[in-house]
Amino acid sequence: MAVLGNLNFLSFGLLLTGFLPTTLLADPQYDESHALAMMYLSAGAYAVLPDDCIKRAMPSANKWVKFLAINETCDILSNICSFYTAVSDVRRELVVVFRGTKDKVQLMVEALDSIQEGQDFYGVGKVNQYFFDGLKTLWSGVYKVLSEDRYKDYDVTFTGHSLGGALAALASIITVLNGLRTSDQIKLYTFGEPRVGSSSFAFTLDNLVPHSFRIVNGYDIVPHMPPCSGNVFSQINLPCDPSDSGIGYHHGTEVWYPDGMAPGAEYKICKGSPRNEDHSCSAGVKFNWLLYESYIDAHRHYFDHKIPAFGKLGCAPNMKYEEEILPNDALTAHDPPKPHSTMENLIVKVKSFGNFLKNIG
Repeated sequence: MAVLGNLNFLSFGLLLTGFLPTTLLADPQYDESHALAMMYLSAGAYAVLPDDCIKRAMPSANKWVKFLAINETCDILSNICSFYTAVSDVRRELVVVFRGTKDKVQLMVEALDSIQEGQDFYGVGKVNQYFFDGLKTLWSGVYKVLSEDRYKDYDVTFTGHSLGGALAALASIITVLNGLRTSDQIKLYTFGEPRVGSSSFAFTLDNLVPHSFRIVNGYDIVPHMPPCSGNVFSQINLPCDPSDSGIGYHHGTEVWYPDGMAPGAEYKICKGSPRNEDHSCSAGVKFNWLLYESYIDAHRHYFDHKIPAFGKLGCAPNMKYEEEILPNDALTAHDPPKPHSTMENLIVKVKSFGNFLKNIG
């Protein structure tokens, strides 16, 4: 079985010459209906079972079904990373869906890793260590699906919300590097995806996965983490610098919905300067820390649904009130958490982290 470590020999030059599509791909076009379906599937990743979201997202005639779901511990605080796959033998297509951040504890660990230098990504640049480690824990399952004989020629869409979007991005490029699919067989649609790596990594991903769209809802702050130029709350918002070696630079084409994502909302395909970080789109937004909660609220809502709750409710389209009142840390729609369970969980995990530091000290 191929593993991530088998790619260590790759160099940036080899990537550009040996893994580019053999035929020039047409300029990919954003498909909002496909993005909406991918949002449903991304919401399904937050559910115990994504089957209802799959049924509501995909036409019944295409007979989409869940094929495999994997949950793995992916950090020192025993947080979980997960993905599932949906397949249509009628369409001869696969969708690999990664779940986003589960709770504030996992978000804290992600944030700590985002301020680190980053991990080398096979000589093409650096990436966020948390995201890379998360993908490593899940890769054997992804590989199993993509290498199945009956699915080997199926086109693949990678998708996810938040952390799930970051994992989807890494999985898409690794899929091409492993020769599991060619570039023209892959699509990447993400929602509220944070910055994953350096500019050199981002531009390599652009070359290998050209059909890549990052959907951003209004003032969602997560796509601006880690900041590419100073403090994200700075009053002076400078354009991102492609020559910077830090891990705060986006890949792919941003699709920005500046005024929210209610049905019929206008959006902008962001292809201005700098590349992938068009300063006339969300990269040009100035954030005020006093409004932080509203920015996080924007992060949770895509296509006018609160993604985690929407998924736990089976992607039922007419339960908007229930979406808003369902606690963010509820495991299911029918089993809300006990009061203060998030804080209790945080205390336990912080103590575990302290014990871990003592053991390695």
